[in-house]
Amino acid sequence: MPAPLTSHPPGSDVTTDVVIIGAGPVGLFAVFELGLLGIRCHLVDILDRPGGQCAELYPEKPIYDIPAIPVCTGQELTDALLKQIAPFAPEFHFSQMVEGIEKVSSSDSLPLPLPQAGGVISSSRPPLAGGAGLSAVASAKVEGGNLASGVGAVAVPPLTSPPQAGGIKQEGQARGIGENAQMGTDHSPRKRGEMEGGSRTHAEEAGDARASSLPTQAGEGNLWRVTTDQGTRITAKVIVVAAGGGSFVPKKPPIKGIDAYENTSVFYAVRKREQFRDKRLVIVGGGDSALDWTLNLQEIAARITLIHRRDEFRAAPDSVEKMRALVAAGKIDLLFGQVTGLHGENGQLISIAVTPTSSPLTQPSPARGEGLQAAGSHHDIPCDALLPFFGLTMKLGPVANFGLNLHENLITVDTEKFETSTPGIFAIGDINTYPGKLKLILSGFHEAALMAQAAFRYVKPGEKLRFQYTTSSTDLHKKLGVA
Repeated sequence: MPAPLTSHPPGSDVTTDVVIIGAGPVGLFAVFELGLLGIRCHLVDILDRPGGQCAELYPEKPIYDIPAIPVCTGQELTDALLKQIAPFAPEFHFSQMVEGIEKVSSSDSLPLPLPQAGGVISSSRPPLAGGAGLSAVASAKVEGGNLASGVGAVAVPPLTSPPQAGGIKQEGQARGIGENAQMGTDHSPRKRGEMEGGSRTHAEEAGDARASSLPTQAGEGNLWRVTTDQGTRITAKVIVVAAGGGSFVPKKPPIKGIDAYENTSVFYAVRKREQFRDKRLVIVGGGDSALDWTLNLQEIAARITLIHRRDEFRAAPDSVEKMRALVAAGKIDLLFGQVTGLHGENGQLISIAVTPTSSPLTQPSPARGEGLQAAGSHHDIPCDALLPFFGLTMKLGPVANFGLNLHENLITVDTEKFETSTPGIFAIGDINTYPGKLKLILSGFHEAALMAQAAFRYVKPGEKLRFQYTTSSTDLHKKLGVA
C-alpha cells in the first residue's frame, strides 16, 4: 500500500517550487523526476483521489503497455506510482479545479499588471456524473469577449512582462494533433493517437504574437500564482499542466428521469467490479468500453444484456468476436434497439423499456420476454443496473484567453522541453500535442523526464544541473531513502 498522502484543506495559501495541474499517472511520475532534482511539488486535481483516468474510468481494467510490467490495473499503476514518489513527499489539493493563473512579483508576491483581452473570467464547476471531470482544469467562460466553443482548461489571460536576464531561450512550437478523446474508442492506454499535419490557424498565429511579448528567460522573479475554485492559492516558479484530455463529461442517453438513478443503479464507469456481482446488467453501446465490460462482467453478473442500435461495432474485432461467441452460447443477450424508458423507485431500477430498431434482435433470452423481434414496439427488460457507454465529451477552453498556443484544443509544446508558448508553463501527457504524438502513458513519462530538466533552470537558476543515474548516484540514493 502507498504511504498516506499529504493533502491540504480548501482555502490554503502555500508556496512551492512546482505546481502540477492533474494527478494522473503522468502528473505523478513528474513528481518523481522533479524530486530527483530536489524540486518540491504540489498537485491539484478535481477528483477526490490521485490516479486520473486510470483510477476513475478503468481502475480494474488491465493495462498491458507499461514498460517492464506485463499487466496491471489502473489502480495498481496508481498505487505503484504513489509508492515511488513517496520519498519526495508531494502535497495534494483534491476536489479542486484551477480557476486562474497570474504572474506575481517575487519581491512582494503582488500580481503584476496583466493586460487582458475580452473581459472578466468567471467559472463554474463541470458536472461530475459517474467518472467525469478528470482534470483539475477549470471550466471557465469569458464575458464581453470572443470565446471559442468548449469549456474547461486553465484560465490564463494574455500576459505581457518585460524580458528577464539569463536562462532559457524560448523555442519555436511544434504542432500536430492527437487522438480525439471520446469513449467510443475507449480511453485505455493501448489506444494510439492519430497524428495529422495541418496549416497554422489564426488562433495559433495570434498565440505566437502573444508569446513574443512574454518573458523568455528563467530566473528569480518568474513566479506564478494558481487559484482554485475553493479559494486555494499556490505560488510557484513553474506550472506543469498534466490534465490528461481535459475535463471529461459522460454523454448521457436522452432518457427522461435518468438523473434520479445515477450512481445508484445507473453508472457511466465501473469503479468496483464486485459491485455488479449477481446483478442483472444492461450495457448500452458499441465501443471498446461497452464490449470490454460486457466480457469482463459476464463471469460475475447474473445476466448481461448488451444493447446497441445496429449490428455494427466500433470495438476491437477480437472483443466483438468474443462477444458474439458468448451470444451464440446463450451466455449473454444481444439486442438491437434503444433504451427509451426507466422503471424503478428511490433510485433503484427494476426494469428498462427498449424500443427495437429495424435490425433483427439476436438471441433473446426467454427471461427477457417473448416477441422481442418486433421493431417499433417497446418491451420491458428486468434490470438491476444500467451501464450506458455513449462516450465522453472533452471540455477544454477558453481558447481565446488561454495565452498559450493551441491546436485542435490541445496545447502545443516543443519536443526538447515540452514547454508551452509561455515560458515557465509546461504541458505533458494527453493534454499536449506535437508532430508524432502518441497518447500513451509511457510517452507521458518520457515527456515528464525532459520537462523536469528544463524546469530545474527556473526553480534553481543559480545552480548547475548535474545529470545523474539512480543506479550509481549516492546523492539520488539519499533522496530515494535507499542509501
